Amino acid sequence: MDKNKNKARHFTSLERKLFLDILKRYKHVIRSVQQLKKLWTNLKQNQRDALTKEKQARMARWRIIHYIS
Repeated sequence: MDKNKNKARHFTSLERKLFLDILKRYKHVIRSVQQLKKLWTNLKQNQRDALTKEKQARMARWRIIHYIS
């Protein structure tokens, strides 16, 4: 079995719409598919990082509240 077939990507309709909006907005800047993929990866990673920081902050507040009580 081909390894690339296992790595098929499925995007939600929202992700697909966002991706196409990015393509339209930056078509004059991005010169290759590779650059566009890198931009998309960076956007997703930045979002994951923001969510992780938010979760960590919530957990820290929860620990403080339960430590005080």
